[in-house]
Amino acid sequence: MMQTLFLSAVLALALPAAAAPWEIDSSHASANFSVKHFGVTNVKGTLGLVSGTVDLDAADPTKMIAVTIDVKGIDTKWAKRDDHLRSPDFFDVEKYPTLTFTSTSVKKVSKTNLKVTGDLTMHGITKPVTLDAEISPPVKNPFSGNMTRAVTATGKLTRQDWGLKWQAPAEAVQVVGDEVKISIEVELVQRPAAAPDAKP
Repeated sequence: MMQTLFLSAVLALALPAAAAPWEIDSSHASANFSVKHFGVTNVKGTLGLVSGTVDLDAADPTKMIAVTIDVKGIDTKWAKRDDHLRSPDFFDVEKYPTLTFTSTSVKKVSKTNLKVTGDLTMHGITKPVTLDAEISPPVKNPFSGNMTRAVTATGKLTRQDWGLKWQAPAEAVQVVGDEVKISIEVELVQRPAAAPDAKP
């Protein structure tokens, strides 16, 4: 069910190597998913807190992002279902409370759109995923003065590839679909670099 981000290489294409690090603003970030129920209804939900940093390095744009997403905070607007998703039948959050994503490669599709591949670790299993990412131009936050920009990423994964194999018995249909659609939205903040220590 998700996943994360990929912003690393995206930012490297647009910003100089000497730029200050970018941080994910967790108060303006979400990891969303959608799964079919009985093959007809889209059950949608969100995971918990999204956090991470992006260190720009034009010489190596594949190792710039580390994102962590809280799985315990899963919310599908129905407490009984959320408790089941937290249980060992699915995420087993007592053992695996978070998922992580780190970028490994990027292909530029257009000025603002990219294909980003990275390693998604979920439920104790690490596998590659590829996401379509779109990045906005940077703007100055009028309240903080910090530069800010947004990244949206979408993709799909098969939950069973990460060991999420629970399925209720049914005559002719899947109760829970195997394909999971992902939509991740984050706001990045670039804080001013710290001034160097004054020399005597």
